[in-house]
Amino acid sequence: MKILIRLSTVYCQNLKLPFWILMFSLLTGMPVFAQLPKAEVSDAEGPKPEEPNDGVIKKGTYLIGSYFNFTTTSTSKNKVRGIDTETSQIKLGGNFTAGKMLTDHWGFLINLGYVSTDNTTPQIVNGTLYNMEESRADFTIAPSLRYYKLVNEGTYIFIQGTIQASVGTLNSDEFDKNDNVVEYKYKTTGFGVGIGPGITYFMTKKLSTEIAIGVIGYQTLNGKDDLGNKTQTNTFQSLFYQNSVSLGFVYYFTPR
Repeated sequence: MKILIRLSTVYCQNLKLPFWILMFSLLTGMPVFAQLPKAEVSDAEGPKPEEPNDGVIKKGTYLIGSYFNFTTTSTSKNKVRGIDTETSQIKLGGNFTAGKMLTDHWGFLINLGYVSTDNTTPQIVNGTLYNMEESRADFTIAPSLRYYKLVNEGTYIFIQGTIQASVGTLNSDEFDKNDNVVEYKYKTTGFGVGIGPGITYFMTKKLSTEIAIGVIGYQTLNGKDDLGNKTQTNTFQSLFYQNSVSLGFVYYFTPR
C-alpha cells in the first residue's frame, strides 16, 4: 500500500494534479483527466520554419534565353495638290540573356543585344522630293536586377531595373549649306537606365515564354564622324510607348 501511495504521489506531481483528486477518481470511478489543463507550448522553441519553395524560380536557379523584337512601319500620303510621300521604318533586334537567382525572388541578369533600325523620311526642298535615309546599328550590354512574384502555378510577374550601355554606327542623309544631300557617318555611344514589368509563363517545367512590357527610362545617344560633325539624341520613354513589347524564351535550370 505504501508503494502504491508513493507511486500515486509521484504521478500526481508530474501531472500537477492534487493527490486527493486522483484518490476521489479511483474511489468513485468519475473521470477527471478530461478536465486537465492543456500543456502550454513554450515560445522558446523558436518560430516555425518557412515552407519550402516548390516553384521553378528559386535561389540558385540559373537562366539562359533570348528576346526578339521586329517592327515594320510604313506611312504613305497621297495629295491632290502636292507631292506624294512615303515614310518607312524597319526595326530588328534581339538579345541573349543569362542570369542567376540570388534569392527566391531576386535575380541578377546580363543582356547582350543588337538592334538595327532603317528609316526613310521624305523631305521637300524647293519643290523637289528627297527621300532621306538613315540607318543605325547598336550593340548593347545591359545588367539588370529582377524581382519575381509567383501569382499562379507556373506563372510569375516580374519587375526589373536595367542599366544599358551601347556602341554602334549611324549613317544619315542630311542637307549641307548648299541644299545638297550629304551622307554623314557617325560612330555612336549610348547610355540609358530604365525600369519595366513583365510576365513569365512556364510552358514546361523549365522552359518559359516571357513578355517584357515597356519601360520607364531615359536614354542618350552621342555620335561623331571623322570630320568632327556631332549628333546627340536624348529620349525619355514612358511605360507603354509604341512597339514596347518584346517576346522571349527562357530556360531555367538548377545544376546538380
